[in-house]
Order: sequence, then C-alpha cells, then structure tokens
Amino acid sequence: MEDKNSELLFEYLRSILYDKKIQPLDVEQLDEPFRKLGRGLQYFAKTFTETKQYAAALSRGNLSVQPPPRENFLCENLKNIHANLNHLTWQAKQVAKGDYSQTVSYLGEFSEAFNTMTQQLKERELKLKQEAEREKIHAGMVETYNQLLVEMIDRSEEEIFVTSADGRRILYCKKRNDRSIDRNEVYQMCIRFAQKHRSEESRDSFEWIWEAEDSRHHFYRIITGYMQWQGGTGLSLYYPGCDEREAAGRTSEDGSEPRWADTDRKPSLFPGEGRGYAERREQSEKSGRTCL
Repeated sequence: MEDKNSELLFEYLRSILYDKKIQPLDVEQLDEPFRKLGRGLQYFAKTFTETKQYAAALSRGNLSVQPPPRENFLCENLKNIHANLNHLTWQAKQVAKGDYSQTVSYLGEFSEAFNTMTQQLKERELKLKQEAEREKIHAGMVETYNQLLVEMIDRSEEEIFVTSADGRRILYCKKRNDRSIDRNEVYQMCIRFAQKHRSEESRDSFEWIWEAEDSRHHFYRIITGYMQWQGGTGLSLYYPGCDEREAAGRTSEDGSEPRWADTDRKPSLFPGEGRGYAERREQSEKSGRTCL
C-alpha cells in the first residue's frame, strides 16, 4: 500500500518539475496518512507554476508583469530583481533627460559599466557645451566683423569685385546688377583677367597690381589677389574710380603714358586694354615699366 502512495506522489512531483503541463493529482486516491502530503505538493505545484511564468515574463523584458502574491516565497529574489530593473529603467530615462548624476550600486559589474557610461556622457556634454559656446562667440564676432566690413565697403569709394578662381562665377559685386556688370568695361576686364590667370601656378602669387584703360580713356589701377571665400577660393579685385582729370594728372612727361605712384610694386600681368596701347607700351619699355 505504501508503494502505491509513494509512486503516485513521486510521479506527481516529477510532473511538477519536468512536464510543461502538470498532470493532476487525485488526493482521494491516496491513503489517509498521505493525503496531507499530497495537498502540500499541490500547493507547491501552484507556487512553482507562478514562479516559472513570472520568471519567463521578466526574461522577455516585460517589467509591467504582475508579481505573484506575497505568500509565494519562491519569488522573493525575482521580485527583488524586478524592483531593481524598474528603478534602473527610471534612472535610464533620467539620464536620457540629461541627469548624469544617476548611479547604480546594486547590480555588480553592470553598476560599474553604467556609472562609467554616465560619467563619460557628462564629460562629453560639457565639452559640447563649451564648444557650442565658443562657436557662438565666434559667430557673434564674425557677424560683427561682417557688419563692420559691409559698412566700410558701402562707404568706400573703391569698387570691389570678387569672382570664382576660374572667373566663371561672380561671387560678390559692390554694386551687384547683372546688366551693369555686362556693360561695365572694367568689370569685364577683371573677369578676363581671372580667366587668364586661373591656373594653379598663378595662385603662387598672392597679389597683382595692374593698370587698365576703358574706351573713354579712363585709367584704373586694379589690385587683385586670391582669397578664401565660403569654403573655396575666390579672386578679389578692387580699384578706385578714376576719371579723365585724374588720369591726365598722372601722365608721363611727354603726355603719352599714364604714370602711377609706387611703380616699384609687383609688375602687371594683364595684357593691354583700350586704345593707344602700342604707343604706351613703347614708352613703358623705355621707362622699364609694364603697362596695360
């Protein structure tokens, strides 16, 4: 008789531990002395099933799962882990909002990794804020300088003209107007100058100073040089306006060639423009100057 009771209880315990679906135990089939033990195994089966289901939910990351009742003593450690994970989730959300003071001390090696991460994030954010502040200050200074430069350009009597390094695009013109650019002989001479000296070898010279004459016999000294412009290279050209009276006051002794101050500066690199170039060239060769 004891063998029969022992076998029923053993098979029930085996089913609790190993079967996906626990086989039921009919306590009435047990003799009276073994029925209390049978009811105890049924309670164990219930708490064991709750524990397995609870652990499975946590392993899938389901932190909203309802924990088993308090009397289930098998789940105490799992409940502690559940509470720690819930708190860790809250701390991670605080870090995401920028609170890098959060630290973890209850998850062993993970705590060390988490604390290192938050410290590095704090240092990186501080560095980014410092860089952003420097950029803001720099942008403010650039804006101030730009406003000052624009004001100075507007008040200046000199014409300022910037083309791309190859002379194909006009990047800036003090008096920007496509029709006026097309009609302005000096602007067109500047564009041809840029196109003529667009080779990389020409960029070794930082600045050229050259002279030009338009069809109305107005003479101009033009200063040209390469510059950085919006991430690329531009060619800037600027010159003071010069009328016939000014040009007349700057002629050579025989009146055949315009004479300019500072003739010992860099030589001109631009070919002749306007009428009377041959006569001026002959006179300039005698004087040792290059004239356009």
